[in-house]
Amino acid sequence: MFRVRSVSQAARRIGQSYPVAQPLIPGHRLVARRLASTASAKTTTSSTAWMAPAAVAAVGFSFLLSSAVQTEAARSETIEEPMTNMQFPLTIHNGTDQKVILGLGSRQVSFLKMNVYVMGMYISVKDARVLRKAGIWTDAQAAMDSMDHAQQMLKQPIDIAIRIVPTRATGGQHLRDGFTRSLLQLMRDHSKELTEDDERQILEGIQDFKAKFPSTKVNKGDEFIFTRTANGGLKIEFRGKELGTVKNRWVADNFVVGYVKLGIVKNVLENDNLR
Repeated sequence: MFRVRSVSQAARRIGQSYPVAQPLIPGHRLVARRLASTASAKTTTSSTAWMAPAAVAAVGFSFLLSSAVQTEAARSETIEEPMTNMQFPLTIHNGTDQKVILGLGSRQVSFLKMNVYVMGMYISVKDARVLRKAGIWTDAQAAMDSMDHAQQMLKQPIDIAIRIVPTRATGGQHLRDGFTRSLLQLMRDHSKELTEDDERQILEGIQDFKAKFPSTKVNKGDEFIFTRTANGGLKIEFRGKELGTVKNRWVADNFVVGYVKLGIVKNVLENDNLR
């Protein structure tokens, strides 16, 4: 069990009074660490070959914090993902904005029970205000609990950052191909809704994604940040360096939607914290 303290300070920045977050998920520990140390956080997983995300059949993802708006005092803290013991920062500075964590979890291969990577989802206080104004988070439990709610959220001009850290070494091409297969599968799932021109533009966007993705070796603990931007792009960052932005809204939105469809994005906030 864990507890986040001093939420009200950051909450006042949006003109709301939030109660202190209550424990949500057992097994997660809030650990006081400097953010600078989290980039080199070690995991307890082995260094065996990393399987492609497309082969992942089971996903473990627990949303941990009771509000998208968190205390500024938490910026020096991390939270531990229990399956891997990996530390993730409660806040990240992505571009000019400080973003706060919405959730944390690990992705696994079901038949091997092998962790593939740990991911956290982040949003800025400014964008939390946009979602509140749009009425999307009036029911926090449902805010990211279904495809419909995810689609409503993605219609808003907000940034959503997904921080991914592998638990084992792999090749950049191996990881890239896994993400690509996931996007192609989503395109096939919606093929009846797409015109030939739509499909052509999507394939061009996926090709651009592949071209911008690093082909180098990816070490255990390396950091990727994929940001679905407010203007509909997908910004790719690796080891703190920006590699470019895929200017294709479908690719950007469905990179996020893919995690919702897998049942990852659930129970983001407690309802009481949005009233």
